[in-house]
Amino acid sequence: ADRVTPHWKIGADLFANYNERKYKTDEETILSITRSQSFRGLVVKSISDHWSAGLYGSAYSSIYSNTKLSLSGAPAVEYNVFHYDEATRREFRFLYRTGHTNVRYNEETIYEKLREKLYNESLSVTFEVREPWGSERFSVEGSHYFHDIKKYRVEVFNDLSLNLFEGFSLNLWGNVSKINDQLSLPR
Repeated sequence: ADRVTPHWKIGADLFANYNERKYKTDEETILSITRSQSFRGLVVKSISDHWSAGLYGSAYSSIYSNTKLSLSGAPAVEYNVFHYDEATRREFRFLYRTGHTNVRYNEETIYEKLREKLYNESLSVTFEVREPWGSERFSVEGSHYFHDIKKYRVEVFNDLSLNLFEGFSLNLWGNVSKINDQLSLPR
């Protein structure tokens, strides 16, 4: 959910996943269950026609990622190349945030941790356009942890939706990631 006005931008994402698989062998049936939930929110207030500042927060839990609970908070600064009064139609924005994350793991990690306090920063560059023909969102994001700058990730994402004719659209999306920050891997 997103709400963008010339003065405020509020965005929230909520995600939940439940996956159950049964594997049958000659002797037994093995049940594998994975669950994950997440919430992300961003609230920024315009300072000028191009600059805004605000807060980012998230909560995350995932059996697959060995994360019992991860809570993050960060101040954020955003620059939009286009004026904010055009934000419902197009945006080309740079978002920087630096913050703190508290993490509790389900199992001890390869770094012998059951819980951690982490400090990190990220920069994302996003181009979005919404027109009668459809919409496109292209984003590049990089982040790292301050305690070890070699623990980083870079992600590229594209989402294209074309309105072909009334009631019919074509959606194409993809992403590529370089992930080198998996602190939660179980031992």
